[in-house]
Amino acid sequence: MKKTGILSLPVLGLAVLVIFTFLTGDKTAASSLTMVSDTISASAPSVPANHTINFTTATDIPALGKIEISFDAGQFSVPAALNYQDVDVLINSVQKNLSQAPAADQDLSVNAISGNNGKIVLTTSNLIASGSEISVIIGGNASYQSVGSNAISNPAGLGSYKIYIKTYGAADALVDQANAMIAVIAPVGMNAETFRAAPVCGDGVCGTGEDCHVCQSDCGTCPIPPGGNVIIPQAVPGPTVFYQYQDVSSYKLVLPDNYWTSPAQFTVTPVSRDITASVFPIPSGMSIVGDHSYLVIGQDKNGFYFNNLLKTSVVTLHYTDAQIKNFKEDSIKAYYFKNPSEGWKEVLDQVRNISDKTVSGTTQSLGIYVLAGILKEGEATIPKFPIKPKPKPGQPGAACQIADFNCDGKVDLVDLSILMYNWGVPKNKATDMSRDGKVDLIDLNILYYHWTG
Repeated sequence: MKKTGILSLPVLGLAVLVIFTFLTGDKTAASSLTMVSDTISASAPSVPANHTINFTTATDIPALGKIEISFDAGQFSVPAALNYQDVDVLINSVQKNLSQAPAADQDLSVNAISGNNGKIVLTTSNLIASGSEISVIIGGNASYQSVGSNAISNPAGLGSYKIYIKTYGAADALVDQANAMIAVIAPVGMNAETFRAAPVCGDGVCGTGEDCHVCQSDCGTCPIPPGGNVIIPQAVPGPTVFYQYQDVSSYKLVLPDNYWTSPAQFTVTPVSRDITASVFPIPSGMSIVGDHSYLVIGQDKNGFYFNNLLKTSVVTLHYTDAQIKNFKEDSIKAYYFKNPSEGWKEVLDQVRNISDKTVSGTTQSLGIYVLAGILKEGEATIPKFPIKPKPKPGQPGAACQIADFNCDGKVDLVDLSILMYNWGVPKNKATDMSRDGKVDLIDLNILYYHWTG
């Protein structure tokens, strides 16, 4: 029998991958659940993943009412062996007693329907009040009575997928609902501990401490990911976030030794030059070097996003000969953008190394990073768009407002990252705010208008 107690968060192991969760409200006749999220432990295709689903009720769930969690039809696989021992439920941070079938001495029963169209149905013995914060933990991270041994398998294809959360009254009348979205992505093979300065480079041997990021002459060219995540384990020396673009330019962030007390994830997403310049106009007289910028955001082990670093870190942007052929190389500087009220700022303590083709400096911020410089005489100006709509203050605490895709009451870099993920033909329909069937500059300007930071 599961016993009542207070939530105790376990320390995540190094193999646990926390990915970004994309949210969208599904508002029909029912009210909308708020503060909805689903954090999964693995994002690769066809692998079992633990789910931590959080939401806040908008309406009472009466005794004998239900909470139903289902998945995109035919995509996820719920194993036949999954039962109440693979599930934990917390209401307002208090663990609840679970059983396989409804029982008077249990708080909720768990009915797991297996297969590719499976779902999890929880039936409550007692009223759950509106405004209750509910966590449903499914898989190996369920540990209240015993550690769960069965988890739901991810879809086989890459992309974003919906998780449907609904609550019902005793007569199975729909009460509240909302959808979360998770992304299934190809694994990105990056080890934070290997991105350290090589002791010897150029001796023809890819030795200890060397890799393709620090010494291509010895170790060869790195594989080029389209974008990716880096997990920083807790308490490691020289933790580094590294991303290499398809033209071999790159972004690198070196954090202080043993800075993290728990695992964290950083995601780097390339954003096209025209999009960057149109919504966040760069300093006068400068043009963006290359055809992209880097959007960098962080997420801690509890799923909370951050864009501030408590300690000074070193950022390095690497450029190529092709990128700077039309620029005065000695004019190139590194800039970062965190919110519209502050605009672009120069990275502090900049050092330009022309032989290495790098610009380095210190920072305590994540956000959008870019190299910019002055064009040579007679070169055509790279277009910059003076679109700068007036930001509209948000309403902190108000969930699922327009452009607030993760329903945290603000419009910031996390929402921008979600918009970029859905660029073109959207997987998350909420990102198509102009309702024209595509996510483009119009939607980006709508997001900027509602920006709160």
